[in-house]
Amino acid sequence: MDQDCMTLSARDLRLEKRTLFRLDLVPINRSVGLKAKPTKPVTEVLRPVVAKYGLHLGDLVARISGEKEPLDLGLPISNLDGLRVVLDVADHAVGKGE
Repeated sequence: MDQDCMTLSARDLRLEKRTLFRLDLVPINRSVGLKAKPTKPVTEVLRPVVAKYGLHLGDLVARISGEKEPLDLGLPISNLDGLRVVLDVADHAVGKGE
């Protein structure tokens, strides 16, 4: 902030917590940083992002980077704060371990 804090006097100031995480979109070789309200479900945050890149969330599997188990998309996004999430094509992701 370049301005003196006195410019805030007699004003309402509201700070809102946000969840920040990195999303790797493997099918299009792209990585984006995302910020969202912590109470939103993972699905609600990811669906518009993948749609922006012409992908469908139903065709993809989400995992926390380094984990083998798929991510529960019904969890609050706050569980991903500071993490890297990898989205890959569902059958492609399963075939990697074989």
